[in-house]
Amino acid sequence: MTRIAPRTTFLLATAIGSFLATAADERVWIFTGLPGDEEHHADFEKTLGSLKTGFTQRLGVSPENIAVYYGPKSAGYAGEATRENILAAVKEIAAMTKQSPSIAHWIIFMGHANGIRGGAQVNLPGADLNSMDLAVALAECNEAAPLTFIFTHTASAPFLRPLAAPGRVIITATAPGGMENETEFPASLAESINDRKSDANKDGKLDANEIFLATRERVLKRYQAENLIVRESALLDGDGDGRGTQRPAEIDASSAAKHFFTLTTEGKDLE
Repeated sequence: MTRIAPRTTFLLATAIGSFLATAADERVWIFTGLPGDEEHHADFEKTLGSLKTGFTQRLGVSPENIAVYYGPKSAGYAGEATRENILAAVKEIAAMTKQSPSIAHWIIFMGHANGIRGGAQVNLPGADLNSMDLAVALAECNEAAPLTFIFTHTASAPFLRPLAAPGRVIITATAPGGMENETEFPASLAESINDRKSDANKDGKLDANEIFLATRERVLKRYQAENLIVRESALLDGDGDGRGTQRPAEIDASSAAKHFFTLTTEGKDLE
């Protein structure tokens, strides 16, 4: 009988554990700010439901690994998206990146935001959260951990540069100087995640670059369907240099492609 040396056993177990963490333990965090009125509240809840369905049924994320901050826990949320709760969640993310650096974290912001001197802030119940505060909190994360940020709201471009770092992928719904009205990006993102066709190269994975391209295309179609002037210019920073692009070159596209979900066979494709 062949015996495996203790050190070999340890290294093998470590490698297997690292693979399992990368393959199955992705964490999704969704922070949704103030809706403003009942119509937007209904839209937000619909989009959040669609996102959660897509992540669990299409992308295989365990429900317990998805934290949605929007309303009270009694309504099924992780809590309200207050400044305090978001910063506490970021602190938790930072701790997890140090304990398990191979686990990928996908961090999504929804709602409304506005530009301020030197950045932007998300409109939240109580005190707002600005891009500089978020950047400081995220500085505690392990640099080796793969983090993907998707800012779906207005005035999202100012969040890009402060948060950029090697190993991070950042997607924003708008470019600098872009629109201040609500965006079509959140609903388009949910549709892209739920559609197997978003896997453009048919490799069974849905990566950050494909999510960006599929969502941007859906946004354009929404404007064209209403014969409206396109006011959204989504950006992707795939290589962490703090410079977003509407048409990713190889360096951004290939770096963003390293952040991906493995598609499941469940769910129904969108027509």
